Amino acid sequence: MPSDEAITSQIQAALDERPELRSATISIAAREGVVTIGGVVERLDQKWLAESIVKGVEGVGVIVNEIEVRLPGMDRRPDPEIASDLAAVLALEFGDVADGIRISVQNGAVTLEGQVASKSQRLRASELASQVRDVIAVNNNLEVGAASAETALRRRIEDAFRRIAETDAKSIEIEADDDRIVLSGRVRSWAERQEAEHVAWQTPGVQVVENRIVITSTRQGVSQ
Repeated sequence: MPSDEAITSQIQAALDERPELRSATISIAAREGVVTIGGVVERLDQKWLAESIVKGVEGVGVIVNEIEVRLPGMDRRPDPEIASDLAAVLALEFGDVADGIRISVQNGAVTLEGQVASKSQRLRASELASQVRDVIAVNNNLEVGAASAETALRRRIEDAFRRIAETDAKSIEIEADDDRIVLSGRVRSWAERQEAEHVAWQTPGVQVVENRIVITSTRQGVSQ
């Protein structure tokens, strides 16, 4: 078990290596594996970054994060502007799933409510909110609705297939499991098979694509 002094020294060195924290003032207190970090940062994501760095230091058992987010000067943007920016970011990241997210902002503190597709999306929503300028806190009350998420993923991929004349959407079956997509069915060429996989990968929320599509040559009457 490293000494308190060694733990403090390692944490300080790790924090000093991160350029994102150069503007931060962070204090460290370690006692028998319990580390308290305090001080002031300018952005919420800096606070969580500092905590994640401390978690990676050997000998740290418990972390108490007392870092305060304090915006420089008095130029904080109005809450509606913060909410608008966050809504745009979530829509870009999650597509139709973002329609199920309700955003409220009070004095820079964001509250997220509604439903997302998966646990990873729930965590990602917090991460994105913390990166929006002038956000000082995030309360994540989002619920995970797997069934509706799978339906939304399938719908987005099917819609994308319909927009591509070369791909026969009716011949492709789509299975969604959280953020994993399985494609099956039959198409007429390798180009269609590859295009279907490309569309699936480009769909917001998809992390894994398994392509089981079979190529059928109708002219020769054989399947590959």
